[in-house]
Amino acid sequence: MDSRIHSLVCIAACGAGLACSSKTATGGMAWEISHISRVTGRVVSPLGTPLDSVVIVVDVDRPGFGYLPVRATTNGNGEFTYEVQRLTAPVSVPQPDTVNARVTAVSVRPRDVVNGQAPVSSASALVSFVPKGQTPKSTAVQITLHR
Repeated sequence: MDSRIHSLVCIAACGAGLACSSKTATGGMAWEISHISRVTGRVVSPLGTPLDSVVIVVDVDRPGFGYLPVRATTNGNGEFTYEVQRLTAPVSVPQPDTVNARVTAVSVRPRDVVNGQAPVSSASALVSFVPKGQTPKSTAVQITLHR
């Protein structure tokens, strides 16, 4: 199973409220978290009002690497912290260890969903990875979510 399929399986498991393992044996290869990055931010309405309970997803697409999804939602101040976890890979890590990511905010609260459509907005961010066990520098974003 390649790393993108493994990541999709984990996303589906997290979405269903199931546990996502940081170590999964697939095809005889153990996947472990090797590097981490952190994205922090705030989600607001067009009027600048903080939005709570908004689901945050960070999508990183770097060939040769898999990323483990971590569930994050905004708090009462519209703030969130999302740790991006990269899995081990058979390729060397590029230097500097940065990559573009898409940070997406989705409000799935029943009052925000209109005609089956949930409001979605996103922003781009440059994230930097450090080996697991070190403290990553946070990348900050602000997203305006139109309901």
